[in-house]
Amino acid sequence: MKKYFIILFLIFNIIFISAQDAENSEKNNSEKKEKKGNRLTLEEYNEGMKKYKKFYNNDTQKLKGNIDVYYKIFDTMSTKGYINLNVNLVFEILDFKKLKSDKFNINFKAKDNMDFKYNKNFDFKREEIYVNKEGNGVFIVDFKLEKGLYKDIKISVNGNKGENASIDIDEYKLIDLSEETTKISDVILMNSLNTVRKKMFFRRNKYFIVPTLSQKYIKNRNFGFYFEYYHLHTDALYNEGDYRVKYSLTYMITDQEIYSKTEEEENVGENGQFLAFLNLSSAPQGIYKLYIEFQDYKSDKIISRTKYFIIENENKNNEDK
Repeated sequence: MKKYFIILFLIFNIIFISAQDAENSEKNNSEKKEKKGNRLTLEEYNEGMKKYKKFYNNDTQKLKGNIDVYYKIFDTMSTKGYINLNVNLVFEILDFKKLKSDKFNINFKAKDNMDFKYNKNFDFKREEIYVNKEGNGVFIVDFKLEKGLYKDIKISVNGNKGENASIDIDEYKLIDLSEETTKISDVILMNSLNTVRKKMFFRRNKYFIVPTLSQKYIKNRNFGFYFEYYHLHTDALYNEGDYRVKYSLTYMITDQEIYSKTEEEENVGENGQFLAFLNLSSAPQGIYKLYIEFQDYKSDKIISRTKYFIIENENKNNEDK
């Protein structure tokens, strides 16, 4: 009987020690992973880029042709009210210094709902186009259009040395500000503010907005964004309102939020603007998501926007070329 208990005791000890060893092994592996942190293998990084590149591609707009040109139609309220709107046609030509053309023509064609045709031309000399730190040429043309739906749109950029790009757009609806409800404009990304004071950049109050349409940050890691809000609900006495803006950055490769901030403004007018700048010089390369939430406190209305952008190391960019 005594022998039987001794054998049972030994078996129990063996099982207990084995279980403890397994637990310690699992704990050590977990600690190793924790120490490793969010380091990615090249394979994991490439898989993540492949998976999320479509979000970035869908968020950027590009002309088709023998030069790489990104574009954006940025429509906002004008000083003349809610009917005639400001239309800013923004362009970014990649590797601008490699282009041979010294003169450029911008053409915008469209029809409104009554089939009235618009045909606007703008001419630029090479030296008039601003070249940013990424080596891309950025320029803006602006004009007025009445609110509404436009169709059969054609936008083209033509250089005098055969370099050109264009796009056909079935329809585009300008922002409708005649309805007295809180709205915000589209969000435009920037890497520079007030560094250029040329007439070709749109000035919004005290700001000269210099956008980045390629939404790639390589040499310049100053990341910023800008939007305008309209019809903020205000009090009857002072015609002032309050709002909250919450924004965050998520590194899409690991689905990790790397930054978030909430800003509040009180006693402001019904129409205004919001912008923010962040230094992303230490951020790892990859695809990022900017998420913005705008809340009108008095009406409790919430509007959200999402943008995608890429941070890329300069040496990698040179390797790709």
